[in-house]
Amino acid sequence: MPDSNPETPASLGFRFPAEWERHVATWLTWPWPEGCSFPDNYDEVQRVYADFIRTLVPHEEVKLNVW
Repeated sequence: MPDSNPETPASLGFRFPAEWERHVATWLTWPWPEGCSFPDNYDEVQRVYADFIRTLVPHEEVKLNVW
């Protein structure tokens, strides 16, 4: 049965900004071992993520989702 609510994120005023646009923070999701993004590189990816976050923090707020 189709959704009877025609509202979409765009119709509610939400949008996905371009990476170069002004923003309040960068959101990242910390990888987890059972995730599908990095199945064979979890240990290495943790180090890379940590370095990436350390690079961003002096310049902007980082919000981190952790499962």
